[in-house]
Amino acid sequence: YAGLLIFLIPTIYALHQGTYSLTSNLSSGHHFNELTAERTFIQSFPAKDRYLRKVHLGLATFARQNQGKLRIEIINSTGESIVWQEKDLQDIRDNSWLSISFKPVELRTGELYAIRISSTDSRPGNAITWWASKSDTYPEGKALVDGAAQDADFLFKVVFSQYRL
Repeated sequence: YAGLLIFLIPTIYALHQGTYSLTSNLSSGHHFNELTAERTFIQSFPAKDRYLRKVHLGLATFARQNQGKLRIEIINSTGESIVWQEKDLQDIRDNSWLSISFKPVELRTGELYAIRISSTDSRPGNAITWWASKSDTYPEGKALVDGAAQDADFLFKVVFSQYRL
């Protein structure tokens, strides 16, 4: 069995390397104020590969230690949530990337999906925000704030993989 493992481990590693793809908007400098309980922020993106692995969001806390939960969802083109996680607001660092890993989520390559964030227990003075660009810098997707399209895009990275490994 040791001989088989010696062969399989490097092979699996080699197959796994170079199988990731990325879509992102790295331009920021603007925000849409606090993400309080009645608000939602959404950024759409096309699936670049078969499996979604991670999302990274450029968030700000207004230099505060906020309390509550942040819900991060991946939604399909009809608005249906296909996977979600909750994070404690107190664990979010000011002006930093929040990274969320998912078990591989199967997508349809080329179809439009979106990241939707919300926080049902945030209130003014106890909320975060999602950094955005000052103009539409990501033509492959749209930013929506409280359901309204914006001439901007949120700061994000989405990591995909071709294989489920």
